[in-house]
Amino acid sequence: MESKKTFLIINQTAGSPYHGMVYRNYYLANEWVKQGHKAIIISGSYFHNFSKLPETSGLFTKEVIDGIEYWWVKMPNYSKSRSIGRLLTLFIFPLLLLFFPFWRLAKPDTVIVSGPPHVSIVNAWLWSRIWGAKLIYEVRDIWPLTIIKLGNVSPWHPVILILTFFERFAYKVSDRVVSVLSLAGKYFESKGMSPEKFAYIPNGVDVSKLDLVDGKVSSKLSEISKTKKIVIYTGSFGIANNLEQLLDSARLLQNDESLQFVFVGDGPFRKRLEEKAFKLNNVTIFGPVPKKEIPLILKYSSICYVGLMKSDLFSHGVSPNKLFDYMAAGRPVIMAIDTEDKIVEKAECGIAVPTCLPEDIASAIRVLLSKKADELNVMGQNGRSYLENNHSYQSLSKIYLQVADSIV
Repeated sequence: MESKKTFLIINQTAGSPYHGMVYRNYYLANEWVKQGHKAIIISGSYFHNFSKLPETSGLFTKEVIDGIEYWWVKMPNYSKSRSIGRLLTLFIFPLLLLFFPFWRLAKPDTVIVSGPPHVSIVNAWLWSRIWGAKLIYEVRDIWPLTIIKLGNVSPWHPVILILTFFERFAYKVSDRVVSVLSLAGKYFESKGMSPEKFAYIPNGVDVSKLDLVDGKVSSKLSEISKTKKIVIYTGSFGIANNLEQLLDSARLLQNDESLQFVFVGDGPFRKRLEEKAFKLNNVTIFGPVPKKEIPLILKYSSICYVGLMKSDLFSHGVSPNKLFDYMAAGRPVIMAIDTEDKIVEKAECGIAVPTCLPEDIASAIRVLLSKKADELNVMGQNGRSYLENNHSYQSLSKIYLQVADSIV
């Protein structure tokens, strides 16, 4: 009989379906709870991607969400995602954890630090030694490499040097290094990780929670879909998401009156996107919607788009959550990312556009729209089947258990 375990996840940006992204920690913890294990998440009370802030009282607030024990650490608000305020929170969170009443928690078997940010690895390391627990460092995005590559910041910047110190410390002291990036192992080794520590556990989708919930945006898309084929993007409007290239593709295809490009989400790039799209009749931009509405929104689309700006950063692999949302909806996908990890080709559910150029994205759209409905349905179902076999949180949670059990 399998022994019941207790997992402690530390991630200052961990959210829930009720508060907004980041979702990964919630879904893994939710599966562990279903399997009879205990899961505890320590997160910050403020993150710019939260759609609803948790209610807090005092410095540390306990809340039980779907059987998961959450502890919200009271954090200051900041004005923008790229601001001094946000930068300061990277260090405020671990400083506040020094005062956290960790003795009030059930003794964990495994402590997981999910980053970025990853500065709280020091807190986790100290606690894991006190408890005699296993320590896993989970890399969802390679910091500070992402900041250097996409933010055009010098590797010798003082903040980068500090983050690099914590990164190397994490690789050294962790018992395992889990990443959503399949090709990142060699990079981690170059930063001091022992090769045997690496484990690949990708992002996923809770395939049991794909009810079609209607909302204002999905109702509008229902009307649009009656007369037009919809190319859709859902998610963050960030500089890394290659949205300008998709918008330029819309400009190239604006003479096709049967086609509408739809953007759903929010982020620092939204204002610029709206300004550039102002005179394009084939582009519609909606603000953010509750996650539960996304499956129905995607059902009204013909093609889904996921992109990332061209960078050698993605040579380490990619695992965009929105890609798995698209595959779960059974829709063909255009993946404009320069990476060897071409998931849409492995799943046979779309077209990879590694050049990331607008004219090539437009060409891929034409190719997909030239196919018969049955062919597009087959591609969509290929993606759904691949997702269920490789990216359901039910199966990923069990792989995580195996990784934790392999630690001596």
